[in-house]
Amino acid sequence: MFKHISASRFLVSFIFYSLLLAVAVPATAQTRLYEVQLDVFEDNEIVHSPSAIVEEGKSATITVGNNSIMLVVNSEGLMDGRPVVSLALDIARFEDNTINELESTSIMAPTVFLPDTMKQGDPATVSIGSNGVAATVRRVEPSKVASLMNGGNKKGEYQSANPVTLGDDDASIGDDDCCQSSCTDGSGHTLTCCGAIMCCDCGTCCSP
Repeated sequence: MFKHISASRFLVSFIFYSLLLAVAVPATAQTRLYEVQLDVFEDNEIVHSPSAIVEEGKSATITVGNNSIMLVVNSEGLMDGRPVVSLALDIARFEDNTINELESTSIMAPTVFLPDTMKQGDPATVSIGSNGVAATVRRVEPSKVASLMNGGNKKGEYQSANPVTLGDDDASIGDDDCCQSSCTDGSGHTLTCCGAIMCCDCGTCCSP
């Protein structure tokens, strides 16, 4: 014979054991990380080549001088039997308006689809008029991020596990999700990185 248990007592027991299991069994789901590398073209010449390590689904922005790129990587599941990610880009330029305030003008905002792999494949290229971008994306294991930051990217910009120490010329912008570093390519610009784990461009890197 089964002992009768009241609904309220059953509910209390169910919640208790659910909480117990939640503590006893660690979560296995992890946020996916991706390394994005871009070459931005204008009149068939590369104007800048930013790179970033980002979390899936989280918007990141890289700004150097009057050029800004916002990007988001999302897993799109299977396409034609292969795992695919989407890379949404918004490439913009800042210009002074009549009252000397900066206004952003979107140059191009493509979305490209690339294989979701641990290996870096051929870049996807998009052109609109005289502007274009070549993009590569590869998935990065969280345990490999430190070695990536230490080992260098395609342009050898990563110099150490803490690649950039902000100097006297580098100002905090009052946001825990952003960082800045002075460019070392002689342009006199500043790299600003928001929303990413790390960004690189113009010969420097920083990590919020």
